[in-house]
Amino acid sequence: MATNNFKILLTSTAKEELEEIYKYISEKLLEKNSADRLMNNIEQKIFSLEQNPYLGSKVCIKPHNETYRRLVVGNYIILYDIVEEYKQIIVYRLLHTKMDYLNLIEEIK
Repeated sequence: MATNNFKILLTSTAKEELEEIYKYISEKLLEKNSADRLMNNIEQKIFSLEQNPYLGSKVCIKPHNETYRRLVVGNYIILYDIVEEYKQIIVYRLLHTKMDYLNLIEEIK
């Protein structure tokens, strides 16, 4: 049976940021239940992209003027891109909404 689903790939940076978010909320804020709920919400949102890759809105990241897609989950932003040719969703970053993510100095990829 053919599937139209996209495959989700997280960069090593996105994985590290996800771990840091969890660790901060569960250990620094001592809110393990909140951290678990947030991780579940982020995971559900990311995996919803398998069937609906265009769910996130387009954003232009400067100074490189690269276009990505953005999903918001609570206080966090998931920056991702769609690779139609390979039916892939690449999650590049997970950032706090207070970060000036539209003007990132470093490259996303």
